Amino acid sequence: MPPNSALQSHLPALLASSTQPDRLQTQFDAFCELVEREGVASSDVLETIEICKRSVEPEELLHCVLNLAQNAEGRSSLSVAGVLPVFVTLASQGSYPARALLRHPDDLIYLATNARHDLSWGVEAMVTILLKDIEQSSEPGEPRKDVVARALRRFKRRESLRIYLREVEGLASVRQTTAEIADLAQACLEVAVVEGAADLGDASLANDFCVLGMGKLGGRELNYSSDVDLIYICTDTVTDDATRRRQIDALARWVTAALDAATADGYVFRVDLRLRPEGDLGPLVQPVSAMISYYLQWGRTWERSAMLKARAVAGDPAIGAALTQALEPFLFRKYLDYAVIDDLRSMKQMVNDNAQLSAIVGLPE
Repeated sequence: MPPNSALQSHLPALLASSTQPDRLQTQFDAFCELVEREGVASSDVLETIEICKRSVEPEELLHCVLNLAQNAEGRSSLSVAGVLPVFVTLASQGSYPARALLRHPDDLIYLATNARHDLSWGVEAMVTILLKDIEQSSEPGEPRKDVVARALRRFKRRESLRIYLREVEGLASVRQTTAEIADLAQACLEVAVVEGAADLGDASLANDFCVLGMGKLGGRELNYSSDVDLIYICTDTVTDDATRRRQIDALARWVTAALDAATADGYVFRVDLRLRPEGDLGPLVQPVSAMISYYLQWGRTWERSAMLKARAVAGDPAIGAALTQALEPFLFRKYLDYAVIDDLRSMKQMVNDNAQLSAIVGLPE
């Protein structure tokens, strides 16, 4: 690391950007002692100082670094190249990433060595990594459901931070970021379906089951706080076998809980199933023929708009493709009557009203 005198030359600039100069002086002195004691690389120390200079609260960032060094795992990570700048970069963006990394300092080494690779890993690569994580985290005798739930939550936390880091560092645009968050959700769903079918004792259940991603997930435009709007569908042959139908319903509940249930590690994504026909009153899983019948006979304008973004995100994609192909006459009408035009106007007005309120008071998503 740089000599202490070299670090002291940065102090005036830090003091100039601080509203608590006395506190900053104390934190800076402790920081200098820490990086010297732990042998942090000079380049990491200088990069960290530059990040602090650009912060409105440099004393708070230095305080976060000192907190990181309070436990052995966090302290040992500081000697790994790239860890300190990654931590300070994310901590400078708000309390959530700072708290997450302070609770899970093991993620820092992963982020420092993986976050700056390709702009997007894609769903297939994420699925491969997640499946490997599940196998590596499995404990003898532990229920598979618990293993998967833990791995999903840790994977989502870690990958969200990786995606966020690239965005903050200007390595990914907003469009690329929202698309990769959607890919992250899709990867979690794909693994949940496969693992759920296996845990229920019949891997072939995944061949009769499909998860439709709706809304922002369907459009590959999720943000960090988005829930996932889903519709579960199945093949028509499932309806001919009462036992198979119960198994498919059990798989849907398994997948929902794998993502939505709150555990010691939090949740993966909040799951909203209300876009299915008849909402909460409708069957949890709908066969394709029932979906087609409902939309062609009773589908409303808002449901047509919702289905425009629908895409298969887990299970057998052929089931989703069969549905969307059959619904083309419903989705893309040859003619629009006045009732539909009035519906579209009402929907547009609702969007405008919500946007206006959001600009004034800031509504949750």
